[in-house]
Amino acid sequence: MLEVSPLGTLQLSQCATQAFDTLVEHLRNGRGGAPWCVWAVHALDQGGFWIGDARELGHRGFASIVSLAAEAFVKHCPPPDTDCVRAVVHRNSLTVLLADDVPWEDAEDTLQRERPNLLRRGLMVGLLHPRSTHAALTPGPDGTPYRMESPFLTIRWAVPEDELFVGINPELTHLLRRWISRTNINRETNR
Repeated sequence: MLEVSPLGTLQLSQCATQAFDTLVEHLRNGRGGAPWCVWAVHALDQGGFWIGDARELGHRGFASIVSLAAEAFVKHCPPPDTDCVRAVVHRNSLTVLLADDVPWEDAEDTLQRERPNLLRRGLMVGLLHPRSTHAALTPGPDGTPYRMESPFLTIRWAVPEDELFVGINPELTHLLRRWISRTNINRETNR
């Protein structure tokens, strides 16, 4: 089981607290003073930025941690299936601190295999890692790679703007569009 809680309410070690503090600063100001991720900033500002510590779960394997994190997110952040949450779908996210020894290539390969199943459920996932090679795709200051001193897994509900991230993969694009049409989420309700 993965214990999760809104930022600031989960008891964390000093090391974990420092890792999350660094992450939050980077999310808000990591691109030359501009937000690194607007969805994460919305979640932070609206009290919907959930966190978890999975460092002790490394023995279970990365795929298991992804599954546990997805289940925890769905449990604590209502899916955008109802009218009351459609307008705030982007205001929830879950970011999980991973063990420092999570291997980048293996974790990325696992996420690539898991992405279709997660996106069928409407979940977008990302990996922040010290060895990341993923650069920002959105306009703004220098799109340096999404690197952090500590590795993190992040999960949130998919939004139409995610086509920017999945657009090179026809299967993922189809799954995203199907999710968006099924939940009636549109760009207007996500602002």
